[in-house]
Amino acid sequence: MTKPTIPLVCACGMLALALAASAQPLPAGMTVEMSLEEALGKMAMYQTGHSRLPISVVSDHIVTLQNRRDEKALRQFSYTLLGYLDAYWAGAEGKREIIRQLAKISGSEAVPALAKAVKDKDLWDMALLALEDIPSREADAALRELLSTSEGRARLGVIQTLGLRGDPASVGPLSRILAGDADTTARVTAARALARIGGRSARAALLDSLDDPSDPVHRELADAVMALAQGMARSGDRSGAYRLYERLHRPAEPTTVRSAALLGMLTTAGGSRAEKLWVQSIHGDAEAQRIAVQAMTALTGRKTTAVMASELPKLPPTLQAYVIAGLSARSDREALPAVTTVVEKGVEEGAPRSLPCAGRRRQRALLVAALGAEDKATSAAVCASLIASPARA
Repeated sequence: MTKPTIPLVCACGMLALALAASAQPLPAGMTVEMSLEEALGKMAMYQTGHSRLPISVVSDHIVTLQNRRDEKALRQFSYTLLGYLDAYWAGAEGKREIIRQLAKISGSEAVPALAKAVKDKDLWDMALLALEDIPSREADAALRELLSTSEGRARLGVIQTLGLRGDPASVGPLSRILAGDADTTARVTAARALARIGGRSARAALLDSLDDPSDPVHRELADAVMALAQGMARSGDRSGAYRLYERLHRPAEPTTVRSAALLGMLTTAGGSRAEKLWVQSIHGDAEAQRIAVQAMTALTGRKTTAVMASELPKLPPTLQAYVIAGLSARSDREALPAVTTVVEKGVEEGAPRSLPCAGRRRQRALLVAALGAEDKATSAAVCASLIASPARA
């Protein structure tokens, strides 16, 4: 006799309704208690649309252990999470949530499982985020090994993670990727990672990569060297940064790279070298002049102000206007005699309209007064206004 199917259908329907109900938010004021073990199981099977209550229970448990500073319990719970991560019945979304929790507490015990997850197309990004924050040599070694065993976006993520971790031991393999990998995106990513790691070997590898101007990613590699130079300058190695900027200022480099490099050279040269470079730039081509004016507020010292002011009479009227504005922003009275002389001469000789205040006695008086003001902001604002619209002052 054939068994009826109606009870089975009804049971399936009731199960479906129960699952649907579990995905709905609870009414205001209603709470549901859930054991940690139950929460772990449901988190491992989590899918979009399910209740996130199990995840909250697990996360709250971690916070409790962290607040108690119970390192032993945290390590034990890390092993518990790793067990659920390895469960055959755990889904991809559930495993992502497990890794998210592992990232908060895991140490070297989680490295093998996370390295394995990097090779999973659904988990690689979360696994790398977790590995990035594990302070252990095991994590560095696992990431270096993944350079040769991972593929596609995961491999790019591994390269980036090594750079973020600042692992000096990865300079060698990253340099090899930079020098000859078939994937140009991997080469650029390796260059950026090397720039973050820094050090003599990384610097040498990056400079070697600039030897071929026809390289399709030459501009991106130059940007990586620029980033390294900026990092060195911030850390106080101004002379090392200057040498990198100097290399990037070669004629073969793109104009935008050379301009940024010149600005870097001006701001890291220091002393008389910076002053000589500024003079050379202000008498150079239009782009060099623009950079020289831009650098005026970054170069400090009364002697530097005097050097800038001494060049003022040698410049064409249009450029004099910009230099006067730069001198006003420095708020250094050392420049006042030279600027006053130039303005007076412009008035007497009927200088072109491009010279601020030329031919207008009231404008001239305002400019001189602004340059002598002790309030730097007021001085710069008045001078900028006069230069921008001389006919209306």
